[in-house]
Amino acid sequence: MPVDREIKPDIWDKATEIIADMPGMPVDGQDPDHLINAASLVSAVPQKKSLECVGLPAAIYDENGSRILGPDGFPENVSLPRGLSTKTYVGARGELLFFQPIVLEGMACKLCMGLDAEHLHVVLPETTRLTQAEFTVLAGLMNGHSLRDISDADGVSYNTRRRQTETLLGKLGVHSQLEAIRLVFVTMVDRLLLALGEADAPGAGISKLAELHGEDVRFHWIHLSGHPPIRVVEYGDPRGQPILLHHMMLFPCGLPPTAIAEVIKAGFRVIVPFRPGFFDAPEWRGRANSEEMLAVWSERCDALLTFLNFDRVHVASINYAAVWATDFARRYSERVQSMVMFSPPHPSSQWQTEARTASFLHSLAGIVKKAPWLSKPIAQLHAARVHDIDTCIKTLHKTYKNCPADLSVVESTAQQGLALAVPPLSLRESIGGLDADMRVVLHPWETYLAGLDVPIHFIHGKEDQITRLQVIERLAQSLPQARLNVLENRGNLTWWRDVGQILTSTLGT
Repeated sequence: MPVDREIKPDIWDKATEIIADMPGMPVDGQDPDHLINAASLVSAVPQKKSLECVGLPAAIYDENGSRILGPDGFPENVSLPRGLSTKTYVGARGELLFFQPIVLEGMACKLCMGLDAEHLHVVLPETTRLTQAEFTVLAGLMNGHSLRDISDADGVSYNTRRRQTETLLGKLGVHSQLEAIRLVFVTMVDRLLLALGEADAPGAGISKLAELHGEDVRFHWIHLSGHPPIRVVEYGDPRGQPILLHHMMLFPCGLPPTAIAEVIKAGFRVIVPFRPGFFDAPEWRGRANSEEMLAVWSERCDALLTFLNFDRVHVASINYAAVWATDFARRYSERVQSMVMFSPPHPSSQWQTEARTASFLHSLAGIVKKAPWLSKPIAQLHAARVHDIDTCIKTLHKTYKNCPADLSVVESTAQQGLALAVPPLSLRESIGGLDADMRVVLHPWETYLAGLDVPIHFIHGKEDQITRLQVIERLAQSLPQARLNVLENRGNLTWWRDVGQILTSTLGT
């Protein structure tokens, strides 16, 4: 039987104090409690999901802790608490067992993944294989114990365990115990996400989108308790700085395929949740008003970050997606490390008096505000008008005809293969998403920023003709925590080029 060791914050406080006193064992300043919150992993596996997709020894347990599916090597019964928290156990053979709440074919249960020294090297092939003694130390740390606790429990001297810890950190390529713990938890969560993706049977729209973006982009279904499933796109280094990116209309993966390659090289981890109605993400039920849509979506993003084991992230938005991003930030400010806003739209307070724009979405915002029922028919007409690459190029030329910098970006992108096949596909497959976007676009997103006590980065092209620079300059000057990065020879499409460099200079690596 495994040892029943529940992870508690006071254990982490004790362990952190000991680590801090050890020369050469730095604590990286992260809140250790959130590292084990892989955590309220409130997930559900699609009905056709099988344990083989996990690629590790795995079993399914019912809510009472009885094994209902899986090999005999797993214990028949374990003591598992009800609720949403994740538990780890050290098994009888020293393996580490991860129990994660899921819903399988409508039944709440626990997925258990087993990890030993051999399988750790399989899931982290770039690391050097650990000895059994070194894995014992790692399992103890993952289970919330200090080196002193681990050495006292098995009678091995503290100095021996300390030397083994230093060796395992080197083999894992990390610099602290907390980094080692984070590495393993991130890897295990990603393992589950990849398994879900392998079992998925995406529709034609998602399949085509995946084809256009290539193998560097990963598509996931994440089922969160109490919510419809969320379609999530992810790219970049799983261990890089996490960025929650709120996408714009034309590129639901956040960026054109060529720009995504730059972000991957820069080493960030970008998570892009598809808002309801985009591709196969379920549409909003009924005719929810805009305030309700914003509140529900922000709640889902908070649950998503809990699933992914992130305490705080950089929150980024592109164009009018500023509405969704800033609403999330105001409701869940404790989640936000900084805000990065690429080519933000006009502040809502200035639409009636100052807005002069060729943006499709904003040019119709006033009409939709007075007659919300028109938003979906307008979205359908726009999708019909921009139906292939040629019509996409013509529309972009019309939109950016007064900005040579933007026209240059459009022309160069059009010469790079199928990148501009994404917008027509996105419009056609995302009528419900466009409908929702048009109904929230005039929310006073700029007022949500005033109460944020985090850095706010406005990234704006000097030649932008959609939202004039002087408008964003006034907004940035009104916010003491804001910084404005003006890019020379750039227009509204700043996010189509050099995104990796911009993020690196803005956030560091």
